[in-house]
Amino acid sequence: MTGSMPEPNASQASASAPPARPATPLQDPSLQPFLEQSATLRGGLAQLRHDRIDVIWGRAGGGTYLDPGRAIVIDENAMGHGGRIARSISHEMGHHRFTERPDMSSRETYVASMLRGEAAATLSNAQVRKEILAGGGADIGISGSGDRPRQYAAIADQYLAGRLGRDAALNQIGQVFKTEQPSVSTHSTYEHYYGGYYDRTIAPRMRPHGTPEPLDVAAPPQGHAAYPMYSALREQFPASVSDAHVLHASVLAKAEGIRERDAQVFMKDDQAWVAASFPPGARIQIDLSCAPPSMSDSLQRAAQQETLQQQNAASLAQEPSGPSR
Repeated sequence: MTGSMPEPNASQASASAPPARPATPLQDPSLQPFLEQSATLRGGLAQLRHDRIDVIWGRAGGGTYLDPGRAIVIDENAMGHGGRIARSISHEMGHHRFTERPDMSSRETYVASMLRGEAAATLSNAQVRKEILAGGGADIGISGSGDRPRQYAAIADQYLAGRLGRDAALNQIGQVFKTEQPSVSTHSTYEHYYGGYYDRTIAPRMRPHGTPEPLDVAAPPQGHAAYPMYSALREQFPASVSDAHVLHASVLAKAEGIRERDAQVFMKDDQAWVAASFPPGARIQIDLSCAPPSMSDSLQRAAQQETLQQQNAASLAQEPSGPSR
């Protein structure tokens, strides 16, 4: 969702919860044996503490993901299942440790670079799994669905044995991973998930060079469709972030279905995220090092969004009611 960065749907979910609810995943007693068996897992958690990244419970069924700069969110359905918690943490700490910047020169290169991040998380998961198995622990598995975890394990074994370079391992896992479904967006593959983000947020600001920009306008006035979200985010962004970036984030957040009262801003270096506090999962990301769309373009897009929403609402109101049951 770095973006971030969400892990694939896990097939092993439980509807039951232990009698005593642990306050955080790290306090879940079922996790402790796995911590003892993996130095990589313990080292990853130490780095998370150093970087002030919490590990917290998320909504049951809401997926597991990294909230950059803030927390690893573990699906509450994993409570009492130490192997699943260990698998999720090992995956998401791989995301946190991945430092390659996304290549935004084209849709294809952007998707490929984001898939490398997913592959890095998968390698982290595979390494922790291997250590736990070597220590006599239970198999925590590798995040993924169908036959893909077996493919990830085969590639990771080649890498961990020194027979395959890290760069090649990331690319090979990425080619498999692109067909997975994110746990926070189960109606698309990772390839479409990241490709859609590129289409919505990155492509619109790729302008041809040599044409002067028109004179831009000021921030949205009260009464404009963009004003409520813009005001909510402007209060949270530091003054160093331009009004154009804030407005761009406002338009994207609104398009993602995030409500003004639920919008929360997170920043790390040149990256900024707007996420919904409830329900968790909805988020957008912008790169503050890249020029945003002009204020005029963003205001126009916000107005178009408002018009489309009104048209959809009117259309639904005119639809005949179905038979009652």
